[in-house]
Amino acid sequence: MAMDTTPLHEQGDADRLRSFGYEPRLARNMGGFSAFAVSFSLISVLTGIFANFNFGYREAGDGILWTWSLVAAGQTLIAIVMARLAVRFPIAGYGYQWAARLMGTGYGFFVGWFLLLQFVTGFPGICQTFATTLATLTGGADTDTVRHITVAVILGISAIHLAGIRWAARINDLGVYAELAGVAGLLLLLAGAWLMSGHTTPATAPIGGTGLSGLARSLLLGAFCLTGFEAAADLAEETRDPVRQVPRAVMTSHISAALSGLAMIALLLLCARTTPDTPTHPDPLGHIIRSAIGTRLSAFLGWIVLLSVLACGVASMATASRLVFSLARDNVLPLSNRLSEVTSRTQTPRNAILLVTALSIAAIYAFQRIEIITGISAVAAFTGYAGIMLAVRTDQRRNGTNTPPGMQRTLPTIALAWSVSVVIALTLPETELPGSDFRHWPAAATLAAAGLGTLLWHTHVRQKIGKGLAGPPNARKQQP
Repeated sequence: MAMDTTPLHEQGDADRLRSFGYEPRLARNMGGFSAFAVSFSLISVLTGIFANFNFGYREAGDGILWTWSLVAAGQTLIAIVMARLAVRFPIAGYGYQWAARLMGTGYGFFVGWFLLLQFVTGFPGICQTFATTLATLTGGADTDTVRHITVAVILGISAIHLAGIRWAARINDLGVYAELAGVAGLLLLLAGAWLMSGHTTPATAPIGGTGLSGLARSLLLGAFCLTGFEAAADLAEETRDPVRQVPRAVMTSHISAALSGLAMIALLLLCARTTPDTPTHPDPLGHIIRSAIGTRLSAFLGWIVLLSVLACGVASMATASRLVFSLARDNVLPLSNRLSEVTSRTQTPRNAILLVTALSIAAIYAFQRIEIITGISAVAAFTGYAGIMLAVRTDQRRNGTNTPPGMQRTLPTIALAWSVSVVIALTLPETELPGSDFRHWPAAATLAAAGLGTLLWHTHVRQKIGKGLAGPPNARKQQP
């Protein structure tokens, strides 16, 4: 009989996955750095700040420094809870799997639905940021050209994933190296420019902005950027030793992104004081950087940002497609048998990738302004986070004898309150968008998506669960 030459840790990873009722089907090619890289590049400080700094600055002025800090603190609580869940359930599909196993398949479906909406809008928003940045670096382009470039980027990233997770991880790793270099370089250049300007005393200018409403809307800068640290958990079935590597990737990616983003925003605001016309400039971020480090260095930085945005897009597609795969594997989506297929050559969920591609292109044509796309993504993300935190808290109450002591018990409750607060802050204040009299796009689109999910639940999912045909195998809890 032939000897099994599979390394012991990989045998353990496979056996652990089988204990949840699944046979290993995805290629387990990712190491610890790649797990970190997926989460860090999906957070992507450069992408988030370049996409939403101008919006936040116009809404709250210097107040974005405080709203970023607030978001960073709240997201740290969520990251801690998710890191623990990643140890307990190292399975593709992260939030869906966690919620379904803690509170039942039906509840897990709705959590997974909102998280899917996060990426179906977030991924095209990232690709549009790439297209806009590229157009800026190459002399500008009209709206239709930017849209065509965006679609081409979506198709290109999809092709990378169809080639296999190994290629996606390599490209993502290179993008993270570029982002780390870009963040460090920009921080040093901005700090040097500010020190050389002679404005080394604390700011005396007022915070600015438009009161509490403006501060609430400015949360979008941090709320869109400081999400995605859970991406490593979604790729747990493709990571070696996920119980050790994934929680580490979740925490280190979030903390490093939060601190580097805080430093970058602080330096941008300090440099803005050396250019008095910044508040009225049509592109405050670009104006600050060009004034601080010069046109040539700004252009070079732009190409680094472009690589970072590409890596962010690669990571976003990875997370979205694995979530679709996990939902389909449990038969809770239409055409689940097709969407859960894995190619034998590359061991990738091909049809799940193609579905995300099609939905992302549709989102680009349906919502053409990036503020709408990123706003919908942020609202959906925090709605999903709230669902996960509620599931953890409910599970703790149901199992009183196993409830952890002290802060471990309190964290999910605080994180739940934080998630709900962000959803309210992003949906209640009115947001003015040129060319539209309607001012609540994120709220309306999220409610519409919730309605679509509810329709799908009543016409498709509920019946399957009731017949025992859908849901995680060997799940501890099920609900009809």
